[in-house]
Amino acid sequence: MSVFEFDGFRLDPGGLRLQRDGEEVSVEPRVLEVLVFLVENRERVVSKDELIESIWKGAAVSDAAISRCIYQVRRALGDTSKPPRFVGTIRGRGFRFLAELDDLERLESVESVESVESESQLVADTAQPWSPLRRLLMIGAALLVVGFGVIALRVSLRQPSGEPAGGRSVIAILPFGLESQREPQSNAVGSRVALVALLERLVGRLEDLDGVDVRQAPVSGLVSDTDVEPELFVKQIPASVWIHGTFGRGDSGFGSVSVFATKALADQALQTTPIGSYPFPDLRTESGVMEFLQLRDVIAKDIIRNTVSLAKGVVGDDRDTDPEAYRLYLLAREEVLDNLCEGGRAVELLDQALDVDPDLAEAWQLLGETHYNHAWACGHGMSALNEARAALSRAGDIRPGWIEPRLLRVSLLVEAGQAEQGYAEALELESLFPEHPWALELKSYALRYAGFVGRSVELYERARELNPLLLTEGTTGESPTPYLYALDIDEFEAVLPTYPSAYIRYYRSLAALLRGDEESALRLSTLAYRSSPEGVFGQFARAMSLALEGDLAGARVVVESMSRQRTELEALDGEIDYKQAQLLALAGDDEGALQELDLAVERGFFCARCLLTDPLLDDLRGSDGFTQVVERAVERHLAFAERFGLEPETTS
Repeated sequence: MSVFEFDGFRLDPGGLRLQRDGEEVSVEPRVLEVLVFLVENRERVVSKDELIESIWKGAAVSDAAISRCIYQVRRALGDTSKPPRFVGTIRGRGFRFLAELDDLERLESVESVESVESESQLVADTAQPWSPLRRLLMIGAALLVVGFGVIALRVSLRQPSGEPAGGRSVIAILPFGLESQREPQSNAVGSRVALVALLERLVGRLEDLDGVDVRQAPVSGLVSDTDVEPELFVKQIPASVWIHGTFGRGDSGFGSVSVFATKALADQALQTTPIGSYPFPDLRTESGVMEFLQLRDVIAKDIIRNTVSLAKGVVGDDRDTDPEAYRLYLLAREEVLDNLCEGGRAVELLDQALDVDPDLAEAWQLLGETHYNHAWACGHGMSALNEARAALSRAGDIRPGWIEPRLLRVSLLVEAGQAEQGYAEALELESLFPEHPWALELKSYALRYAGFVGRSVELYERARELNPLLLTEGTTGESPTPYLYALDIDEFEAVLPTYPSAYIRYYRSLAALLRGDEESALRLSTLAYRSSPEGVFGQFARAMSLALEGDLAGARVVVESMSRQRTELEALDGEIDYKQAQLLALAGDDEGALQELDLAVERGFFCARCLLTDPLLDDLRGSDGFTQVVERAVERHLAFAERFGLEPETTS
């Protein structure tokens, strides 16, 4: 039996051995059998049925099992699917071995096979004479593009007022509307998660383009439960193109996303052009997840190609993704969105996904986000923060140029009492990603903890100017807390999203309380508690409600219980201690409030200006204990100012 050699590899079919540069490559026997079969039949495309008959001897084998085996073959060879060097996928037909053997002419270039794959299998010409190069998307025989065809949008790269200089273009990803529809089975990935997964890939590919800045909502705000009116966002966000769309059930299958692009004409009139309507497979099945993995990249590239004509510049993470690992990742994403503080199931699913594919960066990132949420919103403490750090570090190692893990790491540092280090890393991020809205927002975040409230507001407003989607109406959004600490209550309430979460409702109740409207504060805090009785902000709301109802002892019990639990778990976020001090002061427990303020400063929330101006702390001022707390906050504030060359904002 012949021994095959190609590109430094030596494949021995008889001994089922694979070597690279003389070193043994550890591969499962069945994976080697598949590789041998592909090499021996390299002159043609090998179908899945042939592999099942020859390797599995006709046994019942799922498409996912075949795909996993091909994935392992590529992994053993250090190959990817885009573009492949050794094993190419011919959509709808099977697989083909591509590499040149020592004794043969190269049968076919990777480029030509990729051309066959993309042109013949993935897309089909539309018959529209005015746009002959546009393709309708096609994944297998059953998945056809529906509705309108893809229309070329030739976007002018002129710079409207407010766009970055230097020839850069701004692409704004507006929240996609989610039409009301009956979800699939309860254990299936919902349409919201599928759409988020697609938009995450679109944003990532756009960010990898040279000369393009992306404006987007937070991940939680990429999908809106209500219809989105693009005209409202267009007025707020100077951009070359605004991308938006809706997701609906569609005529068949899981659903369909319709994508549009809007641009401003020379006379400032708006022109909206349909980009395409793309089907989603049913993600309840393994084969559906596999199709979606193929589909999301095709859709993202098609949107980019038809929107900015820069598809050739797209780079990014093109490694193979194991379908089963990605299915588990999507299920975990659904759990995180639906059960913020009950995340044991999400962690379990992500652990399973990473057992299948240890290099799935998205899963490591989501694992970090999940543990972070447990520490921040659910009071799980230091152990959760440590888990988050480890997961984010792994995500960053896999994708070194990815900004997302580094952004969240800054938040982790600040909330673990290390505002100085967090600010230093935010400065480094800003140097790598100049004028990046999220980097600016995190600088603002660190400065808020350090007591530079005025500077925090300035940076926050600059971040909002660059990306008004930081605060997206109709989604979970973010809280514009710098305005609250600056006691600009009108602006805070004006821009705070109305999403009915405990987090947003608690902040609305706090704003109402600070402006003296106790009736509204009680109503909103009651709603916040009902939204999330076990979460941190739900418990804050419970304490506020009790205090406003006159049950001061009950309010103290709630806060004291939270404080004990956080101490046991080593939850170190000083801003949470500050909020607990506010509630204890509202409940008339001055001594307890002072203890919490002391902990807040010790744990890294040293906003002396907040202490000196907060109306809820009025009864504490003048006491020796309060003066000592302020002095410690001012001392650290001044040290921070000296280290980073900032003008102090308060003196004792």
